[in-house]
Amino acid sequence: METQARPASLSNPPPLLQLNPKEFESTLWFKRQWKWVVPLAVLVLSCVVLTFALALVHVMKQSDAYQIPLRRARSAPAVVEQLGEPIVEGWFLQGNIQLTNDDGTANLSFPLQGSKDKCTVYVVAWKKAGRWHFRRVVVETDGGRQIDLSDPAYRSDAQPDI
Repeated sequence: METQARPASLSNPPPLLQLNPKEFESTLWFKRQWKWVVPLAVLVLSCVVLTFALALVHVMKQSDAYQIPLRRARSAPAVVEQLGEPIVEGWFLQGNIQLTNDDGTANLSFPLQGSKDKCTVYVVAWKKAGRWHFRRVVVETDGGRQIDLSDPAYRSDAQPDI
């Protein structure tokens, strides 16, 4: 009986690759690219956070809880006299606005600047049945002067109802 010889490729499997662990580590993509990946990831994350913060401030500035006190301050003769014209709003807005359907609360402060002086407007308000009630709208100048623009019932100079 005659035996057939197997082809060499089947009888002798290819040798296993012998990799040096250090050579294998150097072939990992992140290990080779970390010097530009990490700063790029930090930059992208920073841009996302900044975009979110600016969008949130933009949405808050569109609300009536911000717009009504802003209009009051711009049209109040005492504020115009103290700050000078034009009165421009600052970039930053601090505080919070919480809304549930037609009810809510707002606690805000924001800067204004005129040609003569700067100030901060403090707002404490609540919303009931779709209408804002401004318990406190106070314009405080950098010099310390306070101008009360709250709803008449809540003003410090208002006379109590008898």
